[in-house]
Amino acid sequence: TGVGFYLILLGDVFLVNGVCKLRAVPPRLPPNGGPIASSNSVFHQLGNDPSAAAAEATDPELQNLLGKLQKLDEGASRLSGSQMAAYHLERAGVLEKLAERSKAAEERAEWQRQLADSLVAALQFQATPEIVSRLERLSASVQKQKGDSNLAAYIAFRELSADYSRKMQQPASDFVAIQKEWLEKIKKYVADYPRSDDAPEALAQLASGLEFTGNEDQARPYYQKLVSDFPKSPLAARAAGALRRMDLVGKPFVLRGTDLRGGTIDAQRYNGKVVLVGYWATWCEPCKSDIARLKQLYDKFHSTGFEIISISVDQEKQEAARYAQGAGMSWPVLFETGGLDSPPAAQYGIITLPSYFLIDAQGKVLSRTVQVSQLEDDLKKLLSKDK
Repeated sequence: TGVGFYLILLGDVFLVNGVCKLRAVPPRLPPNGGPIASSNSVFHQLGNDPSAAAAEATDPELQNLLGKLQKLDEGASRLSGSQMAAYHLERAGVLEKLAERSKAAEERAEWQRQLADSLVAALQFQATPEIVSRLERLSASVQKQKGDSNLAAYIAFRELSADYSRKMQQPASDFVAIQKEWLEKIKKYVADYPRSDDAPEALAQLASGLEFTGNEDQARPYYQKLVSDFPKSPLAARAAGALRRMDLVGKPFVLRGTDLRGGTIDAQRYNGKVVLVGYWATWCEPCKSDIARLKQLYDKFHSTGFEIISISVDQEKQEAARYAQGAGMSWPVLFETGGLDSPPAAQYGIITLPSYFLIDAQGKVLSRTVQVSQLEDDLKKLLSKDK
């Protein structure tokens, strides 16, 4: 089957065999390239080396580069989308020269970080091998700089992510091959830089990528490592939720939250009923197709003990409410702010949409891989058994 590729604010969504697969990628830079660091008072103070600060303050060429960078950034807000690639590439050229002329190691590292960010931003608008090559050269150069493994890790992660993004944007991309290559590279990254600032993100991508490709047993150790090594990371909660979800069959389904009308939904109140819990969003086309079928099943089986709880992971409550009303979703619809980072989604580490859980009359999970196309047969068996 064909593969549709959707880019959304929350990450990457792939339509594979009628299911929206969520694959997080490193956060995208803002159009203006993010905050600017510099060695003069217009931006921020230099590091702790007074001699380096004095030398840079009297360097005419350095001051000229700083002025050029400031002018570039001041005009960025007026640029159109088609002009952004050129802006980021020009900015990268200035940053490269600033890094070369910086005397202080701390200052040079900051320019190199921004250089990597600008090259990645340029790739978002113009995915070319030349830009990837510049990132690779920067990464190789930093690898040779002794004593700054954090910088090396920072740039290596962005190099990997940029290469992945470029390949995914190519016409007729081989998703399976690209994903396989990406996972192998991320495995190496977490082995080389296990305590880097980007390690939690890398572990999350690796674990969810392995689970996404059907390798749950391989995904578990990476989810566990994220939880144990980076417990304070926001990603740890999602990882813990994924582990909870993968062990859910045969256990009680715990869910409590707020519905679109402001009331409270508690899955345990539905004991004695057969319940389908489904995660969805208005931007997920397969979800919409399923909702139409679910409405038919709800109308047919509700009187005999079938209930549905839908959980919206939309960003805007009004958008979810509008769609739910128009689609005739007469069952409870839970919504809490945060989208895919909302408590109900993080609780079970949701990485695909739609995601369904079928719960028996005792409140225990029968299946976490429900297919709506087969649900009617399941309901006939379960509801006749419960009579």
